[in-house]
Amino acid sequence: MSREVITSALLVITTVVAVTIFATYMIPSVRDLSSTYTSLTTKLSDRVETDVKIIFIKVNSTNVTFWVKNIGTNRIPTAMLNLSDIFIVSKNSSYHFMLSDLSVTYKIENGDGDDYWETGETLKVSVDVSLDPDEYLLTFVLYNGVKTSEMFSR
Repeated sequence: MSREVITSALLVITTVVAVTIFATYMIPSVRDLSSTYTSLTTKLSDRVETDVKIIFIKVNSTNVTFWVKNIGTNRIPTAMLNLSDIFIVSKNSSYHFMLSDLSVTYKIENGDGDDYWETGETLKVSVDVSLDPDEYLLTFVLYNGVKTSEMFSR
């Protein structure tokens, strides 16, 4: 009988030690996993709520001007616009610009004067570039990877 009590006590102690070790190593991992999931959810929500559309392109010999409308529900801080990319590509040439480049100017045409590019507002972008006569694909990519493209000719 005393042998059974000792065996049961050892099993209980071993179980408590095993659970403690498991909890010590698993709780931080679960907490890190939760943090990663929250971060991914926030980034995905930002992308889902963001949508833009090129509505018009005007080209002359030294400049490409285009207008992009924010048609998503995401309010984009104007500081984040500097992280946007512009690609102008033809079968013979390609150009890459950022909104922060000296050869690029932009402004929110019909904004309300705050520091956000909001739903329904239009961004006017001018790029100083000389293009040869050809067909081009203009792609505008925001900081979070959301993009819009449109073909034009010069």
